[in-house]
Amino acid sequence: MNKLKNIFSKYVFKKDRINFFLIINVLIAILLVVFLFIRFKTLWLMVIFSLIIFFVRWKRQMLGIHLTLEPIILFSVIMLKLAGLKYALVVSMLPVLLSDLISGRLRQGTFISMFCKGLVLFCISLFPGQNLILITIISYIIFNEGIGTVMALLAGCEIDRILTQVFTSTIIRLVYLNLFLMPLCRLVGAMC
Repeated sequence: MNKLKNIFSKYVFKKDRINFFLIINVLIAILLVVFLFIRFKTLWLMVIFSLIIFFVRWKRQMLGIHLTLEPIILFSVIMLKLAGLKYALVVSMLPVLLSDLISGRLRQGTFISMFCKGLVLFCISLFPGQNLILITIISYIIFNEGIGTVMALLAGCEIDRILTQVFTSTIIRLVYLNLFLMPLCRLVGAMC
């Protein structure tokens, strides 16, 4: 037993060897993460995008901010082009539902918003060869802002709140799409 202890203390637990083993283990972990990301890119991106949307929406709601700051349309369009409509629908709907449920703000507006975003994504999927930013903006304005506004009015929401949210969210979406859509598509390998 002493001989084994002597071998470990002499050859394995020396300070420089511990640093060497730590570096090797960190490199192996990094390679494993890179391999898993490449192998399961769609799943990882779906999780990452959903977590970002969830966190921004949840934090926004907890702070009482009425501006729509989360990049739902941006990430959903990227997932639509990368993996298809069903993945885009998950990214656009699941984090919204969960954040509203956890923050206690689950109302009719949540389901109206989810329905309208589903219509936007469906419309974008019908025009695969067209200018993606233009089709996304047109679809968003018609289905999310147009139909969403009418449905929110019918549900009894306040008009000044609806108009403020429509105007600000449209401007924010325009900025997100124009600045980030094409670079993110290239980064993740989506055909945009």
